[in-house]
Parts: sequence; C-alpha cells; structure tokens
Amino acid sequence: MKTFLLEMLAAQSTFLQQPPASPLRRSVLLQLTKTIPPPVLAHYLRLVEHGHVGVAVVRHGVCSGCHLRLPSGQTAVLVKSDELHLCENCGSYLLLPPEEDVPVARRPVAAAVRRRNVPEVVPI
Repeated sequence: MKTFLLEMLAAQSTFLQQPPASPLRRSVLLQLTKTIPPPVLAHYLRLVEHGHVGVAVVRHGVCSGCHLRLPSGQTAVLVKSDELHLCENCGSYLLLPPEEDVPVARRPVAAAVRRRNVPEVVPI
C-alpha cells in the first residue's frame, strides 16, 4: 500500500501545477489508473481537483495537509500497519516517511524538593 502512496505523492505536484487539459497530466493519470485501485484513486483525484493535498506526509506527528497534530495512537498505527489511513481533519491519505521516528513519550521527571533550613524548636 505504501507504494500506492509514493506513486500518488510523486504525481501530486503534476496535478497541482498543470492545467486540467494538459497532456502531461493525462499521461500521469493514465499511469496511476494502471496501478492504483479505483476507489483509492477516486478519493485522491477528488481532493487534488479541488486544490487540496491528496497524500500528506506526517512529520513529527503533524499532518502536512492540514498542519494539525494527529493523535498519538494514529501515528503509532501508521508505523506498524501497511494499510491506507486518512487524516480525520483534511481527508488526505497519510504517509509516514521511512526516516521518521515516532517520538517516544517520556515520563516527566519530578522536580527535586529542596528542604528549607528551619531552626529546631526547643521545648521550654
């Protein structure tokens, strides 16, 4: 499935920069129809024709299509699974680049408590 996303990501700049009737755009579309399933391609083309990003790269847990942070669970699923996932906000297909590491949530370190020097009270 990631090969589908990489192909669509490579074609995305052509779709966003070329006019709808250009021969280059038609040839790229013909190549995509040979390899990508029709429902996936239809959703992708619907987004691109409206000027939106069809495939968004996830960097540091943030969707590059809508620039909103993804839930940490969804980012973890992107690392482990080979399925297609959509951004809940913008509807773009999410692609996690291979070099992207998922940030591990660290437990906060408790601040050291400093005791005050209080003189001892001596009973009378």
